[in-house]
Amino acid sequence: MRQMLMVVLTAVAIVAVGVGTVIGLQMLDADDDATLDAPISVSVFIDYGNGNTTTHHVRTVNGTALGALLEAAMPQNGGFVVETTYWASLDATLVDRIGDRTNGDDGRYWQYRVNGEYVNAGADRCILSDGDLVEWSFEESNW
Repeated sequence: MRQMLMVVLTAVAIVAVGVGTVIGLQMLDADDDATLDAPISVSVFIDYGNGNTTTHHVRTVNGTALGALLEAAMPQNGGFVVETTYWASLDATLVDRIGDRTNGDDGRYWQYRVNGEYVNAGADRCILSDGDLVEWSFEESNW
């Protein structure tokens, strides 16, 4: 009986690893369209809505507004927390938290602009160009 249990557990582990590999490869394929051949330099400005602001100048090969934010959050840059949620209905990833500010706190939400213009797309869908300024602000919703 114990030998049979080991065989079943081994089979389950092999299937789990296989499924995880397939899902991981699909996720890599989904992000390939945002991966650039060469890094771009962008600025990420964050307004926490409480008087605190930061600016991070980053180089990234993930040419999206989300990629730039995640690069700015790396320990060698800003070292802050970023939490996101993928919304299948929108086919987009939205930012839920930057630092200690979470969507819904005090009726405020994370919104972003590129070069001063609001973008009507998830941050993972907004393709950047070299020299762009991505401004994240924690503010009352404009929708």
